[in-house]
Amino acid sequence: MTDDVRAEAPELDALELKIGFSYLLVDRVREAYMLFRRYAGDLRGLCITRVPPARVREEFGIDGVAFRWLTHVRSDDAVRPTALHILFPHIQSFMRDGKFIILLDGLEYLKVHNGFDEVLKFIQSFRDQVYLEKGILLVPVAHDALTSMEIALMRRELTPIEDVANQATAVAHAAEVDSGVVYNN
Repeated sequence: MTDDVRAEAPELDALELKIGFSYLLVDRVREAYMLFRRYAGDLRGLCITRVPPARVREEFGIDGVAFRWLTHVRSDDAVRPTALHILFPHIQSFMRDGKFIILLDGLEYLKVHNGFDEVLKFIQSFRDQVYLEKGILLVPVAHDALTSMEIALMRRELTPIEDVANQATAVAHAAEVDSGVVYNN
């Protein structure tokens, strides 16, 4: 990973994701790929993306993981965005061995082709399986691609990454206070 990419989100270095959790990253696509890369070193990885896999490998240095490319183009790694009924069983099969991380980048594209209600049902089932099979799910999304109600529903289903980052910051601050680094006047 280049220093440029790391400099964009230094707070991620201290962020610890938990097994069994699914995370929502609003307007943090690059950070999602960086977290995926970091955890895919220790866990089996599946990258479901709207970006061609070769570009992901090149731009983020992600290798040694499985890819599914959300596209209508014919390719070995391709899956049609309207084929959620094909994608989910593939994901379930991948999750069966546990200890994994999955990046789902392309929620907006899935919404265009399936409607939000179908995508939300997909995410709900996905999240439950991630918990049961002891993995991690990362779902980046552009806030302006969803309505405020849709974002609220996604936040109910997935743990917002900023909540985790804020919690990590609060813990670090408490440790500084306990150690006497921070003085209150």
